[in-house]
Amino acid sequence: MANLMLKEFRCVVETDELGDDSPYFVVFLGNAGNPKFSDVKRIRNPQWDNEISTGNLVHVNTTVSGGVGMNTLVLVALLEEDNNPDIAGATLTNVKNWMASAYDAFWASGSATLAQLEANLKPEFAKSINANLANDDVVAIARLKVKALAGNLNLLEMFGDGGHYRVRFNMA
Repeated sequence: MANLMLKEFRCVVETDELGDDSPYFVVFLGNAGNPKFSDVKRIRNPQWDNEISTGNLVHVNTTVSGGVGMNTLVLVALLEEDNNPDIAGATLTNVKNWMASAYDAFWASGSATLAQLEANLKPEFAKSINANLANDDVVAIARLKVKALAGNLNLLEMFGDGGHYRVRFNMA
């Protein structure tokens, strides 16, 4: 097990929102075996608000979660904030509770493969986020495959809302 870190992201093309982007990330983590574990984290920096435009590379270097292994399903949602982040406080708790219930129901058998978890939980993650949005936009939701416990993970290419981002996570 290791720490999952959001290392950096690049705005290749900003979204079609007026002005510069205000991105933030919502990340679901669920273990496919024992021990039973799931959580939802939000990564946002107010300094990104209306400051991210085409070509910007942002070094984040922040811990998303500890205890992540190669048997952990990681789903990453990239959102574009309009005024204030919709997924915060009570709405973040709503997403966490929704995903905990979905994970618990699917995991009731005692274990699952990563492919089974992804097939069952990725649609629930999208529904949980969309149900809690007021005016923010979902750019994309993607699975981050944890294939090593140290170093950089594969680059996530995230497209949507007229935008394109490259997101880099690593394990430490």
